[in-house]
Amino acid sequence: MNIVMLSTDKNIFSSSSDVRMRMQEYGKLFNSLHVIVFSKQNNDYQDIKLANNVFIYPTNSKNKFFYFIDAFKIFKKILKKEEKIDFISAQDPYETGVIAFFLSRFFKVKFHAQVHTDVFNIRFKKESFKNKIRAQIAKFILKRADIVRVVGKHIEKSIRESVSPDLKIFVLPIYIDIDKFKFLNTDLNLKKKYKASVLVLSVARLEKEKNLKLAIDAFSLFQKKISDAKYILVGDGSLKQELQKYAKSRGLENDIVFEGWNDNVASFYKSADIFLLTSNYEGYGRVVVEALASGIPVVSTVRHTKDMGALVVEYSPKKIAEKMIYCIKNNIKGKLINYPYSDKEEYLKLFKKQFEI
Repeated sequence: MNIVMLSTDKNIFSSSSDVRMRMQEYGKLFNSLHVIVFSKQNNDYQDIKLANNVFIYPTNSKNKFFYFIDAFKIFKKILKKEEKIDFISAQDPYETGVIAFFLSRFFKVKFHAQVHTDVFNIRFKKESFKNKIRAQIAKFILKRADIVRVVGKHIEKSIRESVSPDLKIFVLPIYIDIDKFKFLNTDLNLKKKYKASVLVLSVARLEKEKNLKLAIDAFSLFQKKISDAKYILVGDGSLKQELQKYAKSRGLENDIVFEGWNDNVASFYKSADIFLLTSNYEGYGRVVVEALASGIPVVSTVRHTKDMGALVVEYSPKKIAEKMIYCIKNNIKGKLINYPYSDKEEYLKLFKKQFEI
């Protein structure tokens, strides 16, 4: 089986990235795997051969409007090499989805659409005009996919209600090496470093959908009860300066630590007492799985994370703070439930199976 994927994840060009390692593993499942990555000329990315049958192609386009033309050219080049492509897979049901759909129709290839975000969630659509358009595009695209892969049953339910109950949907959550978090031994002691008795942790992109101002407001109330608590934010994004100013306006500039991205995130979980998730919506909720596997309780506003073992609360700073205080006073530990895979081999078998329906 020969697969072409369309992606926007430029981390694949980093030799140590998780996505790059995933592509190498996926390549072992198929005769060939070709990944076309939407990128702009100024990034100066090069074609990469990850294995004898795994290839990465940047579009290196003048701008976004040239993504389709450049992807079309690369797809034609791939066809000369493989003669037949069995599936073209889109990373999302809007930007890459539109281009994958037209390529699938033009070259008469089956179309596989991935959905990693709860695109029909009302909070997703309310977030921006752009997201409203994305939701409309997703309806059009998903109706025309041969197979739709989603990362959670809540997204499957949303798609069946919003698009069609008759779509071929394959539920395949993200694989996470939970043993890495469950059995990690670390010398990192963040409590000593930050002189805190309690550490609250979030691991997130600093973007609008993560609703981190709500988290800051909740921590402000929490700290009134536990004055030497600190809040660690591991992640980066376009809202970093805005969030730093917001924390300062609450008098928390010395109590909220913006760590940036850190490859040693497992050690942060092991040092924390509570994990806080205040997102407007989530796809699967990888960080929830990682935190619970590490043994720390998760206080979350995202409803479906309850099935993983999180303590779900309303979008209210007061309610969130109360649940956090409850966790500390009662020494609550996190416990991961309903994790779907026994090992990576099981996951990879299922990953391949979605293309065999």
